[in-house]
Amino acid sequence: MSFREYLEYVHKKAAESCRALSRIMLNTRGPKQHRALLSGHGCFRGYLKRFGHDNTDECSWCGRGIVEDANHIIFKCGRFSANRQELEDSMGRPITVDSLAMTMLETAQKWEAASSFAAEVMLELRRVERQTENGGSLGSKNMPVKQCFVAVPQAIRAI
Repeated sequence: MSFREYLEYVHKKAAESCRALSRIMLNTRGPKQHRALLSGHGCFRGYLKRFGHDNTDECSWCGRGIVEDANHIIFKCGRFSANRQELEDSMGRPITVDSLAMTMLETAQKWEAASSFAAEVMLELRRVERQTENGGSLGSKNMPVKQCFVAVPQAIRAI
């Protein structure tokens, strides 16, 4: 392959990446649940423990040795198996690490299905986090649901 052919190849790949990213970047102003779920920065015990906001990183549903992170919650956790099945039915295929992002960008309906899944999951994780913070009680049902970014250190929030 000549330098010119290689340069054209790289340009083509970069253009494809830019097109794919522009589709995604348009949606970054959308629901915070997507960003939290896909980035792993949310009410996940693994994330919260890292910043000292939880004493364990284990999944409260699955038990010993299973780290509660975004990958576990989206693809494996039994707590969300019904939600996951509903999402897969809406997507028309099983969700995988490799297919989730591109599948949710295929149609508005698939985007909405992913949005609903993300919202349900993050609200439940926030409820569990709030229950833990309150020593086991759920507190007021009228309490506004925060967006699970409490683990971000104060110094970073100020930036």
